[in-house]
Amino acid sequence: MVKVSNAEGERQQVETVESRTPIGTEMPFSTSPLDAEIVFVDGMRDVIVLDGAARLSFFQARLDSKSGGPVGVHTLSLAMTTVSLKKFYNNLSALMDDMTKKGHL
Repeated sequence: MVKVSNAEGERQQVETVESRTPIGTEMPFSTSPLDAEIVFVDGMRDVIVLDGAARLSFFQARLDSKSGGPVGVHTLSLAMTTVSLKKFYNNLSALMDDMTKKGHL
């Protein structure tokens, strides 16, 4: 169980996640992952690499009010060095392998 705040700011206990796979650095952290903002994305639009930095652009799919069809809305830009991008890729690959082994994919 973890304690989280609901929309009214009240603390409540909720079930823990289905599974958690620690990946990445072994660096100690002074905060919890629950302290970070959560941004939902439907996919990645593009990646720009320039001067040793990678910029990943993510989107959400929404319904266009005029046409009624889907339209992408830019939601998040994530920037990191190309060295960090390689570590990020390796961590995501390990996560996908772990999720496959656990039957989540």
